[in-house]
Amino acid sequence: MSIAPEDIKNILQDILDTDLEEFTAETSAKDVDGWDSLNNVRLLLQIEREYGVDIPVDEIENLKNVGDLITVINKLVAEKA
Repeated sequence: MSIAPEDIKNILQDILDTDLEEFTAETSAKDVDGWDSLNNVRLLLQIEREYGVDIPVDEIENLKNVGDLITVINKLVAEKA
């Protein structure tokens, strides 16, 4: 199982209760209205639950965009398999 930008988009749309039209691997929190620190935590917790992984804090600190998040999640999922 791997994660794609569309998966992050769907989770974030549920959290923000909005429709995100422009959303790619290059999208970052500053590009999305309402994607603040609290909603970032909610996003990460939901991803951890759905994909059964624990995202290390040092990995979170280095995330710059959705693509970085996808890389980390896919790596963690592969390590778990």
